[in-house]
Amino acid sequence: DSPQAHYHLGIAFYQMAMLLVDSTSPDHPSEYLAPPQLEKYEALCRRGLAAFQQARGSEEGRRRQRAMRAAATPGSDESLSTLDAPWQPDDDARIKAMEEVTEPPTLLRISPKVGWSWFSCRV
Repeated sequence: DSPQAHYHLGIAFYQMAMLLVDSTSPDHPSEYLAPPQLEKYEALCRRGLAAFQQARGSEEGRRRQRAMRAAATPGSDESLSTLDAPWQPDDDARIKAMEEVTEPPTLLRISPKVGWSWFSCRV
């Protein structure tokens, strides 16, 4: 039940939903998916959104957002080039694609930087 697991589930549900849709179609999936496929697509999107919300709403997710906002502050020593999951621009685009009900979905390739690193030490 870790935020890292929820984040990666969100990515996986997004990818599974996008496998069902025709990324070359200018229409919303409701225009060309059969009702059973459309229901599956919508369920995958709901589950993906829920997973992203859990990751972003976690204590670790909120801490990462605060760090990102601090980096955006003028005069900050921190770099915005190292945005952490679940707050990367691609994460925002995935969430938007799963939320949109009137627009065709956006298929995003998984970048090499996707993922939530978690380091732990045992003493």
